[in-house]
Amino acid sequence: LIPAINQVDPNAMEVSQRLQPPSAQHIFGTDEFGRDLFPRVLYGARSSLTVGCAVAVFSCVLGTVIGIYASYFKLLDHILMRICDGLIAIRPGVTGDFSMDMYNADGSPAQMCGNGIRCVAKYVYEHGMTDKTTIDVETAAGIKTLWLNVSGGKVESVRVCMGSPVFDCAKIPVISDGAQFIAQPMEVGGIIWSVTCLSVGNPHAVVFVDNVDWLDLPGIGPLFENDPIFPERINTEFIQVIDEHTLKMRVWERGTGETLACGTGSTAALAAAVVNGKCADRARLLLRGGELLIEWDRAENLIYMTGPAVTVFDGELL
Repeated sequence: LIPAINQVDPNAMEVSQRLQPPSAQHIFGTDEFGRDLFPRVLYGARSSLTVGCAVAVFSCVLGTVIGIYASYFKLLDHILMRICDGLIAIRPGVTGDFSMDMYNADGSPAQMCGNGIRCVAKYVYEHGMTDKTTIDVETAAGIKTLWLNVSGGKVESVRVCMGSPVFDCAKIPVISDGAQFIAQPMEVGGIIWSVTCLSVGNPHAVVFVDNVDWLDLPGIGPLFENDPIFPERINTEFIQVIDEHTLKMRVWERGTGETLACGTGSTAALAAAVVNGKCADRARLLLRGGELLIEWDRAENLIYMTGPAVTVFDGELL
């Protein structure tokens, strides 16, 4: 059993204050004596050159992780949640090379984590779980293909096929009279925003603003996340267009809050910017945690994300 990470939030509340308890307590499994199996080896990685979007990644070589055991939240509270946003469990794949389960900081499951999957790639390669530089990873959003850029035995960056953007309101989901929700006016917090919604395996609302640094994101983010038109809540990206090849972004992730980077959010931002005529099919995304390169192959209707992954720490739980 094993794990990885990537963001620092020194002002974060205690996890116990933010967690929504799961409807049922799931466990990692038990040994032959009926004792709970918990990870004992910590591995930290971040998904950008600077501090990036945080996840704690657990590679499960014993048994299947179905959910998060409630007692483990206490561990995260005291050790991990100061430096990460969530948790990923790595399991052997069924049809792919590996499988990953993603959980937000509040314990809710997420379909996919674009930054986290790069940490997964770095972990499995550098820990000898594969010698392949092209791997398939099963996620709740489908199988993702990853290409690892390796130098000196270390994974420096990873390119990920993020799949095709979905603008169908019913599939995002968004409650709307129309089939799509593109550049639609939406009142949130007493302000009318122009909002574009889509799914890239998980739901996103993309909002274009003049200056992302002026936003009161802790104030407006939760209002978007929990608006009634989003039955599964929503990840919200606020985008400042620098030029046709450069976008600056801040993100409020459902179940977590503001993070320093978001791979799926960057993917959604590029797609939304393209359909709104604001940028080219290939652009740099400037995030508080670093940069990502996002490319939309219109012929294949597939979006690719490229970004780094950096080891932060390892250790052992006693």
